[in-house]
Amino acid sequence: MNEEKKDRRIRRTKKQLEDALLTLLRTKNIHNITVSELASTADVTRATFYAHYRDPQDMLIQMQKRILDNIFSLIDEDTSKHPDKFFLATFEYFLTEVAHPEILFITAGERSAFEEFGNIIFENYILHWVPNITNDSRIYEYYRTYTIYGCVSVVRHWLNTGKTESPETMAALFLQLLPGRPEEMILP
Repeated sequence: MNEEKKDRRIRRTKKQLEDALLTLLRTKNIHNITVSELASTADVTRATFYAHYRDPQDMLIQMQKRILDNIFSLIDEDTSKHPDKFFLATFEYFLTEVAHPEILFITAGERSAFEEFGNIIFENYILHWVPNITNDSRIYEYYRTYTIYGCVSVVRHWLNTGKTESPETMAALFLQLLPGRPEEMILP
């Protein structure tokens, strides 16, 4: 079998499994989903599932990692290093059906992938806007936590309310809510 056809089959199988996991997550906790019910919902065998994943948590983590990798790609593509372009691209990506950003809120490992998303924003953008936040490590940790969870909560609210605002509106809102003035937010 040629590689392209095999790759297409693998992508199709993984999509079936991902759709099945998303369906099951609407009514069950990730830790209560079994491989058997996941395989059955996806109409594949357990052996097929195990050819790609260790367990449902591993599958979720891989899905989350793919989303986070795509967000890192947006950062790499943002040669201007202006946050409005990154935020716009991120909200446009979250608006696509392919992304399924809601899965970032599900904790399968030590912390949720949305916390990782918040860290991405903080480390790649916010630290550059306010380079000398404070020398007090305690205050810094509060500031960091406040900023990360604020970003995450805004995105979560947007997702939970049906993504009614446009990506442009959300990117502008992010710039208004985050520290510093937008004209100061151009990275070196």
